[in-house]
Amino acid sequence: AGGGGGGAGSSGTNAQPDQGGNGGNGINTYSSWATDTSSGHSGYFAGGGGGGTNGYGSAGSGGSGGLGGGGAGVSSAGGSGDGAVAGTSNTGGGGGGSGNAGNGAAGGSGIVILRYSSVNKTSAISTTGSPTFIDTGSYKYYKFTSNGSITF
Repeated sequence: AGGGGGGAGSSGTNAQPDQGGNGGNGINTYSSWATDTSSGHSGYFAGGGGGGTNGYGSAGSGGSGGLGGGGAGVSSAGGSGDGAVAGTSNTGGGGGGSGNAGNGAAGGSGIVILRYSSVNKTSAISTTGSPTFIDTGSYKYYKFTSNGSITF
């Protein structure tokens, strides 16, 4: 069994016999940003992926992903070890680990969120890449989940 990957906010846990380690939690420093822009995973970003296990012929259990989009590790009883869960898109969460000879899963894609005060500020002059624009009244946000640019 493999240990869980570290998240941005905490370390992953060690593996136990037939039990993959859990991924560490990400950070929720920007949880209000996540709420305002419907982003993140429970207000967290960059959770670690869970470790996988092969179970050595018994029913092993993969580790869970950390808060912030970490994927779960695969649970395998000596099989291929495939089936690890990818990190959640737009969170930067790590992918889950494999069991036996399988492949681990990919990490989740990242995200860029720009926030600024709405007081005496105008919106961007131009953007590329189709960012999402959110105006909460107090703050304005531009959320990029793919390539793009912004000009103020």
